[in-house]
Amino acid sequence: MDSTTQELSQQRVLAIETSTVACSVALQVGNTIDQIHHEIPRTHNQEVLGMVRDLLKRNGLRVRELTAICFGRGPGSFTGTRIAAAVTQGLALPFELPVYSISSLQSLASRVFSEYAGARGILSFIKSRPGEYYRGTYAIQEGGLRESGAEIICRADNLFRHTDIQVVDINAPDWVVVFDDAAFDKKGEGLSILSHADHGMALLGARPDAAGLLNAPRSSDALVDIASAVPIYLQGTSPWKKTRN
Repeated sequence: MDSTTQELSQQRVLAIETSTVACSVALQVGNTIDQIHHEIPRTHNQEVLGMVRDLLKRNGLRVRELTAICFGRGPGSFTGTRIAAAVTQGLALPFELPVYSISSLQSLASRVFSEYAGARGILSFIKSRPGEYYRGTYAIQEGGLRESGAEIICRADNLFRHTDIQVVDINAPDWVVVFDDAAFDKKGEGLSILSHADHGMALLGARPDAAGLLNAPRSSDALVDIASAVPIYLQGTSPWKKTRN
């Protein structure tokens, strides 16, 4: 058995994703992934620890036996992203477990990557507020996903605006677009998206999930101190302004 195979066989990694209405936990043991996934709006804080307990129990593991924990850092729901971060800190701290902070947008892209590995790239979107979406842009190179530019927040009528340093030609064929809402309204905001999809894009609906976090690359850049396991927030275009007294 080579060192790479041995290292994989020894992995026992827990993942937690709560950035949208979906609440999921997944466990990787070697090259096998087991997941519990529920769509339970506004009750993540009541259910996620029980889901972790049940997942570990059915795989015969305890928290102390894990080799790492991954969490979805967002962007997404303000409360949801904080839940994943807080649970990760609470589980990792007593045993000083390594923690990986992974984008929920990358989790979403990873969900469809295996099926569309021959595509040029994946654009993933998570709903922010009415009329706005978080966007992640990922090129597919050398058999893997590579982030192409910074994550941004954009308006629904301008989802494909070019603000990244590395400009992506989204009018080219073989790009995949995936939204966090499988019931995306094609009669409303979806019209602008379908106009691009007709030019070679595949338009999909899915949810970020914990298995997607485990399938995303766990690079040294994603490894964070336990105290630094916090959500990320992107600034939108809300007209709200703080008033002066």
